[in-house]
Amino acid sequence: MPITLKIPFIGDFGSGKTTLAFKFASTPSRFSTQITALNSTSGRYLVKHLKINDTEIIFQLWDTESQERFGTVSNDYFQNASFIVLVFDVTKRQSFENVREWAHQIKQTNPHAQIHLIGNKIDSERDVLIQNGQELARELNMVYHECSAITGEGVEDIFEGIGMTAVQREEENKKKKSCL
Repeated sequence: MPITLKIPFIGDFGSGKTTLAFKFASTPSRFSTQITALNSTSGRYLVKHLKINDTEIIFQLWDTESQERFGTVSNDYFQNASFIVLVFDVTKRQSFENVREWAHQIKQTNPHAQIHLIGNKIDSERDVLIQNGQELARELNMVYHECSAITGEGVEDIFEGIGMTAVQREEENKKKKSCL
């Protein structure tokens, strides 16, 4: 039975969230099987199917459609998400400084989601060091990655990691149920 993952992308306007989602969804992966773009009443999302360890994973990649530009992102994006991708731009210090605010909003709505903090645009001149991102992720209990949504560097690793974690959780839940 497939595992469906709702994965909202959040972060400052211009941090590369949409480009990152499209790069992952449109780039063939050694695991990929199918890619689709869908719209719902809640917003736009992309769907990518991967098979990891004989388990099909359906990634629903939710885009905020620039809501963050207007200072609001609906809490609907965060609800029922096991994983959330929080993107900042390594070339803009303010984007990094705003991570705490985004994390606060996420944790108020969905305190159990695993947040993946993504430093994007590593193909450009940095204003935020990798150590800064790693330290903040550790402090806020997040998983840290860096990537370039333009070149694709690091993109597949992010989502393969999320997929592997989802498969491990599913296996652990099956073990727990079989012990009952």
